[in-house]
Amino acid sequence: PLENVVQEVERLLDSPTASAPFNTLFEAGDKVTIVISDITRLVRLHEYLPPVVNRLNSLGIPDEDIIILVATGTHRGQTPEEHKTIVGEEIYSRIKVVDHDCDNSEMVNVGTTSRGTEVVVNSLVVERKVILTGGIVHHLMAGFGGGRKSIIPGVASRETIAQNHLHSLDPEKEQSNPLIGVGAIKDNPLHEDMVEGAGLVNPDFLINSIIHTDGRIAKLVAGHWLKAWEEGCQWADDNYGVPISKQADLVIAS
Repeated sequence: PLENVVQEVERLLDSPTASAPFNTLFEAGDKVTIVISDITRLVRLHEYLPPVVNRLNSLGIPDEDIIILVATGTHRGQTPEEHKTIVGEEIYSRIKVVDHDCDNSEMVNVGTTSRGTEVVVNSLVVERKVILTGGIVHHLMAGFGGGRKSIIPGVASRETIAQNHLHSLDPEKEQSNPLIGVGAIKDNPLHEDMVEGAGLVNPDFLINSIIHTDGRIAKLVAGHWLKAWEEGCQWADDNYGVPISKQADLVIAS
């Protein structure tokens, strides 16, 4: 696990992956939305969010010009206590935290993906500069969590989420699409549609965590919303995946 999370965040802000340094992306006068995961995905945000907010402050962006948007997808809203648990008491006392509502939030249509998904998202990620946070973990359908999932399904309309999630089904048979699955990114239509949709928003920066088996932060990645996330996915595969030399007729996993 990382011994000094704040120090690592500061290093990543100055030397991000496939991105200009953080200090050149944000400046006084900017309105910033920080997208965070909801209570179902505890990624120890309270440890790595404060240095990001403090860096924004140091660039002349006060707390009142920052909004924290909870990427609930189609999940329920969070209680004030859950908000406090996710972001930490200090940040909760300083920054406005709002839940995305896939049915009632003010939405903007930013375009349509090549697979026909109409990308309608929360206006807070269209009208302001956007920082994505979250966690990278193997995911049953999308290959990995984190990254582009903060946009779709995170802050998208219910209709957009439904259109995107249909790609988890086989278009020909009554079964799951064989191209989706744990760790599957290449040719995964669900993932690729999410990436294309997130690209229409084109967030300004990303910082994602990977959690150690003991619950602490094992790794942080930061930088370009797609490239830095992909770096984290590779790290997660290398460190938490099990190499198998060939396909088997049956695999029993525990």
